[in-house]
Amino acid sequence: MVFTRWGRIGETGMNQRTPFHKIDDAREEFKKIFKQKTGGNNFEELDKFSRVKKKYNLTRVNYVTVNLKDYLQPFDYDKCPKSQLRQEIYELF
Repeated sequence: MVFTRWGRIGETGMNQRTPFHKIDDAREEFKKIFKQKTGGNNFEELDKFSRVKKKYNLTRVNYVTVNLKDYLQPFDYDKCPKSQLRQEIYELF
């Protein structure tokens, strides 16, 4: 399946899902769309990508693995105040 989305960044925009019986057919459709939207650049030759004015451009993304323990403050349950909820429920009945 080739998923295509268009619209302004930050808005819902619109999308289309085009199903294919063969993955090779889906790849060819993607390559055709890529070439059209980037002004003639071939997907197989990303290292030769050339920016074309008013066409899509590549964005390089550096993915970083983050350890959540580096961002979360240690939490000690024993130092938390005890809940009064249980006592309030007993008093209601």
